[in-house]
Amino acid sequence: MPEASAVVSFAMIAASKVFRRSWGPSLRHLGATAFAAVQARGDGASWIWKSVERVLPGCTQTLDIYRASERLLCSGDLR
Repeated sequence: MPEASAVVSFAMIAASKVFRRSWGPSLRHLGATAFAAVQARGDGASWIWKSVERVLPGCTQTLDIYRASERLLCSGDLR
C-alpha cells in the first residue's frame, strides 16, 4: 500500500446533510482536485456511505480497522 500523501479528518456535531456539505469545499481547500484520489473511512453507518457516494463520487470507501475487527470477532470467523 502506498504511503499516505496527506491525512485529514473531519468531525462535526451537526445533521448529516450539514456535515457532508463541508467535505467538498474542505477538500478543495486542501488541494484535492479529483475525488477519485480521496479515501473515505467510516464506521459502517449507512448515512456515512450514502453521503460519501453523493458528495465524493469515485472515492475509495474503507471500513475502519476497529469496526472491521469487531465484525470478525462477533461473527466467530477468526480461528
